[in-house]
Amino acid sequence: MRSKAQRLAEVAARAAEGFVVLELKESYGLGFVAAPGRLVSTLHVVGDEASITAHLSDGSRLDLGAVGGVDHRRDLAVLLSAQLAVAPLLAPPLRLAEEGTTAFTFTLSKDRTRTQWVDVRIAAIQVLSDLLTVYRLDGDLPADLSGAPLVSTRGEALGVLTQAQADDGPVVLAVPHRYLVPLLSSPEQRPLSALTLPRRARRRRMVPQHPVALLDGSSAKGLDHVASVLNGAINVGAPAYNRGDVATCWRLYSGDRRAAGARSPRLPRPDEGAARRPRARPGARRRRVAGVGAARCLRCAADVDREVLSRAGGGRTRRGTKVVEAAQLKAMRRVLIVLAVAAALAAACTTTDRYRGRQAPDGPVLTVLVPGYRGSFLYDDNRRVYLDPAAAFRPGSESLGTCSGGMKPLEPGGPMTKFTIWPYAFNVYDDFMEWGRTHTEGFTAYGYDWRADLKWNGEQLCEFIGQRRANVIAHSMGGLVTMLAIQKCPEKFRAVVFAGVPFRGAPGLFADLFLGASTYQNTALLSPEALWTFPATWQLLPRTDDFFVDEAGQQVALPISRAETWRDWKLPCPQRLQERLSDRAAMPVDFTQAPARSLAVIGRGLPTTVAMRVKEGFFDFKNPARDDGDGTIAAANATPPFPAQTANTTADHLHLLDDPKMRSAIEAFFQ
Repeated sequence: MRSKAQRLAEVAARAAEGFVVLELKESYGLGFVAAPGRLVSTLHVVGDEASITAHLSDGSRLDLGAVGGVDHRRDLAVLLSAQLAVAPLLAPPLRLAEEGTTAFTFTLSKDRTRTQWVDVRIAAIQVLSDLLTVYRLDGDLPADLSGAPLVSTRGEALGVLTQAQADDGPVVLAVPHRYLVPLLSSPEQRPLSALTLPRRARRRRMVPQHPVALLDGSSAKGLDHVASVLNGAINVGAPAYNRGDVATCWRLYSGDRRAAGARSPRLPRPDEGAARRPRARPGARRRRVAGVGAARCLRCAADVDREVLSRAGGGRTRRGTKVVEAAQLKAMRRVLIVLAVAAALAAACTTTDRYRGRQAPDGPVLTVLVPGYRGSFLYDDNRRVYLDPAAAFRPGSESLGTCSGGMKPLEPGGPMTKFTIWPYAFNVYDDFMEWGRTHTEGFTAYGYDWRADLKWNGEQLCEFIGQRRANVIAHSMGGLVTMLAIQKCPEKFRAVVFAGVPFRGAPGLFADLFLGASTYQNTALLSPEALWTFPATWQLLPRTDDFFVDEAGQQVALPISRAETWRDWKLPCPQRLQERLSDRAAMPVDFTQAPARSLAVIGRGLPTTVAMRVKEGFFDFKNPARDDGDGTIAAANATPPFPAQTANTTADHLHLLDDPKMRSAIEAFFQ
C-alpha cells in the first residue's frame, strides 16, 4: 500500500505538468493550465506585455498571442493558445476550501533551472469585499509566487496565488478558483493589448488655504484649543481624502453636519483593499507583486496647512486687539468638535476574523478556545451582523430575532477579536488568541452561534475536535458548551480550563428578558424580543427557581419553570414562552461526566448579581441581591461542582484570561 507521502508526490508530479513559466519582456512570471488551451496567471504579472512565451514542463516553448478573459477586480488573466495540449489541473469543488487545509504550490528554484514544490497552509479565509474573498496562506514561501496554482493534496486547483503588501510586509494570498469559472468558459478572444493594467487617475490635491489673520488676537488658551481640534479633524478626514472620496472629505471640513453624519463613509477594514501594481525594486529581475492590498484604518496622512497650525499653536495675543469674537470662536469650536466626532464614528476598524470557518489544525496536540455568550462574530452571508463597529455606536434598527420570525438565521464566525471606534479600542479575545498561538500547542478557536441551543453547540464542538484529544480553554458560557460536549464525547478532552463559567447559572440575565441588552449604544440587536428567540439566553439562567429574594433579602419561592407564573407579567413575546421554558428544562441541573483534569479561573472582588429582588409583584431590576464575583458571574456560581484546581483573580469577567498570572497558570496547567 502506498504511503501518504508517496500519494502526495504522485499528485504533485501530475500537477507539475500543468505548471508554466512565462517569459516576459524584462522579467518572468508564473501560470498554470486550467482548461484545454487556456492558461491562467495574475493580471499584474502579465499586464501591459506585448509578447509572452510559455515554457512548458516538457521543455517546449509556446508563444501566447490571445487573451480569453481579464478580471481587473480580482487580478486575474486567462491566456489562449490552440497549441496548448497540456492536461489541466482538476477542477475543485464549488465551495471554498476550509481554513487549516494543507496544500502546495510551485515556483522555480533559486538558479531557475527546475521546478520547486512548496508546502502551504490556508491560514484564514478573508472576505475583502462583497466581490472578493481570498485565502491567506502560511508557510515558508518565496517572494515570487504570483500566478502559480494553489493545489490541494488531491490535485485540485484551489486558486491562483498573488501577493499583497501589508504594513508588516508582504502577504501571500490566493484568489479562489470559483472566480476563474466565467473566464474559462467565455468564448471571448482578444489580442494581448487587452492586458492593459488599470491606471489610477492623478488627483489634484486641493489644499485649503486659511487666512492666518483669522486667529490673530485670540487668547492663548483659545488658540491652543482650536489647533488641537483642527488637528483631530484633519486626522479623521484625511483617510476619506486619501482614498479618493473628496466629496465626503469636503463635507466633513465644510461643516455639513447632516451629510457628514448620515453619509459618513465606511473606512476600509484591515483586510480590505484593491489590486495595485507597486514600483519595482531596484535591481529586481521580476516585477514586484502586489495583488490585493491590506489597507489599514487611520494610517493615512494628509496635506495640511502647516502655517495655520503653527500660528494657531504658538501665536501671541496683541494687547487691546480682538480679531476673533468670543461667539465666533465658540461656534468654531462647536462645529469642529461635532465634525471630529461624526467622522470618528465612521472611522471604525475591526480586527480580521481569522477563525471563520476554520477547522482544527493537524498535530498531536490541540488547544481550543471556546468563547462565551455574545463572544463570536455572526454573519448574514458575508455581511457581519454581530458585531459591526459602526453599528455598535448607533441606536440601530436590525435585530437578531423577532417574535414572529424567530431567531434570525445567521452563520457563526470566529471569536470576537477587537474593534476600534476612534479614539477608543475594545479588545475581546484578540490579545488572548495572540498569546495562545505562542504559548500553547496546536492553538485554534471554536466560533459558534451563541444564541443557539447549548447542547447542539456542544455536539458541534465534538465534531470540531475530530478524532484527537484536546486541551480546552472555555470562557463563560463556553464552559457550559464544553461540559455538554464532555457528556457526549468525554474521550476527546485531555484537560479543561474553565474561566468564569456559570456552572450554577447567571441570574443577571433574567433582567435582560424584560429590558433587553445594549451593545454599547445599540439597543436593537439584542432587544427583549430578540432575546426571547434565543434558547441559550434561557439556558444560561439558573436551572433551579431559587434565585429570587424579597426586599429584605429573604429567599422567595417563584416557580418560573411553570408557564402560569408568567401570566401576570407583561411579556415581550408571550407566544415564545413555552418553547423557551422547554429549552431551559433541557439543560441538566448536574453533569454526570466531568473532565479528567480541570482548572477553574474565578473572579473575585466585584459586586455581582446572585438573585433578583421581587417588589410589589414584579422585580426591582435596579437593586438585585449581590455577592462576591467578577461583576457578571458570582464566585460561588463559577466554582465547579466537581474536583478541580482553582486560581483566583481580581480581573473582571471579560478580562479573566488577560490577567498575566492566569495565563501563567494556564500554561503551567497544560504542561
